[in-house]
Amino acid sequence: MMVVGITAGIGSGKSTVLKMFQGLGAKTIIADKIVRMLYRKKFMKQRLGTAFGNVFTPWNSLDRKALAKIVFSGKKELKKLEKIVHPFVYR
Repeated sequence: MMVVGITAGIGSGKSTVLKMFQGLGAKTIIADKIVRMLYRKKFMKQRLGTAFGNVFTPWNSLDRKALAKIVFSGKKELKKLEKIVHPFVYR
């Protein structure tokens, strides 16, 4: 089985290429959708809260902007997030 990864910047046509592969019958996985689903899970919110503090809205949803501000402030924080999230995305 061949595995192809599509990565590029915003607005570069990744979704268009993905749709082309889907049109050819390829099985596809969209990691961003998996991550958004994980961010709604209680166990993930607990892990993120422990690692990064209060990164939640008053309605207990993840405040993605607040988390982004933290994790993109330094490589150490980004690596911490990746260590928490990536194992579940791979599964």
